[in-house]
Amino acid sequence: MALSVRHRWCASKILESFAPEITDENVQSFIRQDENNRKFRDLFKPNGLTRLFVYYQPITSGDNGNVSFGNKKEPSTLFLSEGESEALSRKCCYFVRNVSPNEQLSEDKEPDQGDLLFGELSGHPLSSIESLLSNVYKPMIEACGDWGKVDDEQKNDFLGEMDHFIYNLVEALKSLAGGLELTPIDPKWSDELNKLPQPLPAVVPKNDAMKSYFEGLLEKWCSEISNYKDPKQAEPIQDEGPKGELEYWRNRMQRLTSASECKNRLDCIRVKDFLQKATNKTDSSNSNISLLLKKWTQIDIQITEEQNEAKDNVKYLFTLERFIEPLYTGTPSVIVDTLPALMNSIKMIHTIARYYNTREKMTNLFQKITDQMIKNCRNCITGGESPDALWDEKPQQLVRQLESCLKLNDAYQEQYKLTKKKLQQMPRGKQFDFTPEQILESLIFSVAVSLN
Repeated sequence: MALSVRHRWCASKILESFAPEITDENVQSFIRQDENNRKFRDLFKPNGLTRLFVYYQPITSGDNGNVSFGNKKEPSTLFLSEGESEALSRKCCYFVRNVSPNEQLSEDKEPDQGDLLFGELSGHPLSSIESLLSNVYKPMIEACGDWGKVDDEQKNDFLGEMDHFIYNLVEALKSLAGGLELTPIDPKWSDELNKLPQPLPAVVPKNDAMKSYFEGLLEKWCSEISNYKDPKQAEPIQDEGPKGELEYWRNRMQRLTSASECKNRLDCIRVKDFLQKATNKTDSSNSNISLLLKKWTQIDIQITEEQNEAKDNVKYLFTLERFIEPLYTGTPSVIVDTLPALMNSIKMIHTIARYYNTREKMTNLFQKITDQMIKNCRNCITGGESPDALWDEKPQQLVRQLESCLKLNDAYQEQYKLTKKKLQQMPRGKQFDFTPEQILESLIFSVAVSLN
């Protein structure tokens, strides 16, 4: 099969990415395969594929059809993907259209004017992106003196959003690096398990030693998963304010996601399947295995429910993020302007969230918001210095700062009461039935106490 100019250009880029592990002959054979050739042609056609990924790594298909991380000892294989299901364990290269979806890419010439983009991703793409943003783009943007029509406020907003995105990448990398690692299967028994036909027959050959080993391993996995998802000593949250609440549920979701992914690994599924097939329910000696399998199922149900709760809480709490930021970086006057939107978002969470709309959780959230307002007012008055430094402040400036804190206190309580009144107009809906004293402490009183 003759290859077009553009096909040959793509083949040269694939070779460039994976040489010397693969040869030109390997790539030519790969790209000439009917299915692969068709996909590349779809990439060039109008309204066809918008991207293609070329992987070179072991393929290990799980029971759910996804590709899981392969063993490094297994041979690597070239294969194509649209990048939606395959887990990247080593390296891949990609081709992305950079023109209108309805435009044809000529196959008779190499990419011109960047109409087809090429790049590479290693096994840690998030780390690469974070490093690029932190060490290249951010310093370059900060050093840029000419921002055209962009004013200082817009410039600071942009840099703030970039810092926030980099922070989220760093947190995601920490989560990935500290994920759950279950005890691996002994290679001897892994080989024995792999020799069995898949899927397993209704009755597997009797092997008491193998059954005993996998029984102990599954029991250890149950303990490892339970201890990981519910650690006896939880990691301290650095921020005790509303950001800390967001951080807690994000970390909780990441921890549960890691536990879920481990439990659904192909080796875990096969071990569980083997024990089920190897257990004779009429044999009393197998009662421990039956209980163990029930425990594994219960853990599965718990993880699913707790993961759903964490995902739902993260989804709703992060709608508050943009309104919470002024509590940390804004002045009391700026916070006053954001209160209506903040209270409206809290009302939405209380009304429609599946898990977070309990009285206990909502009261806790309000208390954290109030505490952060108090810290902001204190910082506004003292400028971050010791309270003794107040005697050196100009009286007029100090009075203005105190007045802005008083206005914030009044506006906060007013917005709370307005929101509560709106909900009362819908008597069948959930109401703000919290104890006001718990969440509407006088800001100025609290600041005054903290200044003593």
